[in-house]
Amino acid sequence: MGSGFVGRSPERDLLNRVMLACAGGRGAVVLVSGEAGIGKTRLAEHTVALAGKRGFTVLTGQADPLHTGLAYAPMAAAMRRYLVTLSDAKAARLLAGLDGLGVLLSHPALPRPGAVTDPGLARTRMVDAARTLLTRLAAQAPTLLLLDDLHCADPGTVELLPHLGDTAAKHRLLVIGTYRDPVADGPLDRFARQTTQLPRGHHLPLRPLDPAEVADLAGRGPGGTQSPDTLHDLVIRSGGNPLFVTALTAGADPHGDVPAVVRDVVLGRLRELTEAQRALLELVAVCGDAGSDEVLTAAWADRLGDLGEPLAFLVRQGLVTGPPDAATYRLAHPLYAEVAYAELTDGERAVRHAVVAAAIELAGPADVRALAPHYLRGGARLPPARVVEVLTAAGDVAGEDAIDYLIAAVDLARTHCPHLVTDLLERLGQAQQWIGRPRDALANWSEALGTAQRHGDHYRQATLRARIAALRSECGDSPPETHADAGVQSAALSGDHVALLRWTLALRCRDADHVRQRCRRLEGLCRDYPSPDALCLHRLSLGLLALLDGDITGAERHLTSAYEQATQCTDTAPELGPAALRLLAGARVLAGDIAGALRCVDGGCADGDHAGPAPSLPGVPHSARLGYAMVRYFAGEPAAALADLQVAIASARRQGLRRQLPKMLAFSAFLHAEAGRPADAARDLAAAESDVDSPELGLTDLLATARSAIALADGSPAPPTAPQQPPSFVDPMADSLRLMVAGQVAVAARDLAAARQVARLLRAAGATAELCAALADQLEGNVAAMTGDRATAGELLHAAARRLHDMGAPLLAARARLASAQAGASIGDDEIAELLRTFAGSPAGGWLDRARKLARTRGVAVPAGAAVGALTARQADVVTLVGAGLSNTEIARRLMVSARTVESHLHDSYRRLGVTTRTALATWATTRLSAQHAVE
Repeated sequence: MGSGFVGRSPERDLLNRVMLACAGGRGAVVLVSGEAGIGKTRLAEHTVALAGKRGFTVLTGQADPLHTGLAYAPMAAAMRRYLVTLSDAKAARLLAGLDGLGVLLSHPALPRPGAVTDPGLARTRMVDAARTLLTRLAAQAPTLLLLDDLHCADPGTVELLPHLGDTAAKHRLLVIGTYRDPVADGPLDRFARQTTQLPRGHHLPLRPLDPAEVADLAGRGPGGTQSPDTLHDLVIRSGGNPLFVTALTAGADPHGDVPAVVRDVVLGRLRELTEAQRALLELVAVCGDAGSDEVLTAAWADRLGDLGEPLAFLVRQGLVTGPPDAATYRLAHPLYAEVAYAELTDGERAVRHAVVAAAIELAGPADVRALAPHYLRGGARLPPARVVEVLTAAGDVAGEDAIDYLIAAVDLARTHCPHLVTDLLERLGQAQQWIGRPRDALANWSEALGTAQRHGDHYRQATLRARIAALRSECGDSPPETHADAGVQSAALSGDHVALLRWTLALRCRDADHVRQRCRRLEGLCRDYPSPDALCLHRLSLGLLALLDGDITGAERHLTSAYEQATQCTDTAPELGPAALRLLAGARVLAGDIAGALRCVDGGCADGDHAGPAPSLPGVPHSARLGYAMVRYFAGEPAAALADLQVAIASARRQGLRRQLPKMLAFSAFLHAEAGRPADAARDLAAAESDVDSPELGLTDLLATARSAIALADGSPAPPTAPQQPPSFVDPMADSLRLMVAGQVAVAARDLAAARQVARLLRAAGATAELCAALADQLEGNVAAMTGDRATAGELLHAAARRLHDMGAPLLAARARLASAQAGASIGDDEIAELLRTFAGSPAGGWLDRARKLARTRGVAVPAGAAVGALTARQADVVTLVGAGLSNTEIARRLMVSARTVESHLHDSYRRLGVTTRTALATWATTRLSAQHAVE
């Protein structure tokens, strides 16, 4: 029924069926209802246009608020518009004998109405004449009568509708009436209920557009396709009302002021209200989420009579929703709330917010998030100390609004509570650094440090100096150890929190011996400050010392204990948990327990979203993401690792955390090189090197690894400089990668001396690190192949493949198994097919080509792999976003569907693709296109 129409498919289908039935001799009456702007007239006009194309006689009349007192005005207008299209002769024949229409129409073929002696009889004759006229028209051709905006019609027109319905049911007459949702039990509402009981009667209450339909309609506006975030806001703000969607997207800024056309619609509704009804609606708008029965009752306080009657009226009108369907009353449409609130003066708003704040307090214990908006906007009329107290508490829990609350609290405290200013500035800085405003945070902490110095608060000075040092380090202002020393050198009191920051910053320096010294100094700290934080920090240090000494088993034990201790101090030192998990994941990778490493970094540590206080080091979540990506690489999911890493890189750039970027970019460069994309790898490597001010532990290895991987991808590996000492394992996964790739480069460059040196280092580390032992087998096997000892090569490479597979590294295992087969080790056709599937399911550079060559040699068919067609279009969208690292909530917001719908699509996708975990699903999502291209 027209490709230009957005939504309303069920309604259009019904109208189409009714129209076809009418043409066949079975007429009907259809009532279309809904709120202002919902699209009633648009749907009716669409139907009228279609009826005209199908040969219907069409009569249209519209009620008007200015004509409410005119009897039968829309019916008279419909007949008049049609009659003027006829010749006088045709009109005379049509109106012959219908004298009763003379009271309704002025026409030469009708007698002038005389004095009315019996109004009832005159009305009956008029109704009969109108029905006869429609019957005559229906006898000539199927006829459509549209009466629009019946809510503005006079009572006589509404009373005429049942008679028209009776006529329509017996003739080729289709009657369509549109009206705005009326008061419950009004005449239109009663007629709608009667209509649905008729065999040929239909009531179509129009619902708001769903999110997908809003996106479609918005995309047809002058701004074209909207961003996901804009669409999400548009869905909420418009409430799915087509008129509001169109108006909001017609301007340059869909987030801007309410458009004039929308404001006029809303004000039109508000002007119909009595003084008490309007005042109550404004109060509900001010209450927001706090409009419970108790709050409204306390805030109303019989100002304009009893609360019950106006509240019931607003609910019946559909302007307000509330109990029993919800816990609180609120305006049914967001834009109605916006307009009602905007119509108040600043002073009126402040008064109402103060009244609501007092009402919430009076109603009993309240969530500070419910109180804070009213204390923020009505604070001048409330006790200043209480305002500061509420806004400060809200700054700890209010999410995106925390900054506004804390800024207001600081401004008010400067005058009324100066003793709180230092604490508030420190809180404000924490909130700012957590949302990516590090420079604002530094400014507020610097001011707080000045006030702490003036008040002689030595402990606060130490804490603030440490915070400033940490954040400057995160922003890359200067070497981290410089900040660590400067942050505490003038503090009379250090404390365990400051020591934690110093220890963490010390781990970023280049000198492993310096790290050892820092870790051993913690013995004294634990004696002086036996707090959970200090105990956890001590165990972290023991775990790191064990890694430095190559004691992987001891490192696992200490780091597991450190994490258990960290769960007891999430409020005081939220950095400790992620730090422990990051190191523990590395230790488990070295130990060959990759599944255990995934458990460390999966979930909250993976997505970087942490409940509770923000870490003093804002790069902690990004470090967690980097660790997550590294573990996923070892677990055979390089594409998923890269997708997750891109999210972290974008976040670090947005927050200005320059210290975190080089490591993430270096690992991204390595992953691009592994996938056979040297140009992308070189781009990220250049960006990483340009951001390096002072090389840190782990970064040097990652940069060297990325350079080597790019050289391999380009096919031009330079003779490497082999490491001379066993790895320190300060960063276990980065150190392991450095040795693994150094061995690969040595083999590719056919440098036997370098390859044997790397193999010796791996074998020495493999005494306690299972991963290094497997990599040593693999490298020694490649060395044997280089020297022509194919039997030894095949045996060692097969052993490496088995060990890597058993520890949960399928992609590395597949590489070793393929190399063993190429060295002459026996391999079955099923194993070759499995290698093809493994390499096709992961961007693996030239490994797939090598596997395909082996398959052709053995006559093994190349499998087609997973196809996008295995999923529906929407399922593919959902799974793709899973691969990009989005949560179910984020996916629901991006696709404009419910979280339940996302979960349903995921469940079906698991079944269709034969996977059982979200990680496996993400891997499939991020690799399917490249895999298909490679296989084709």
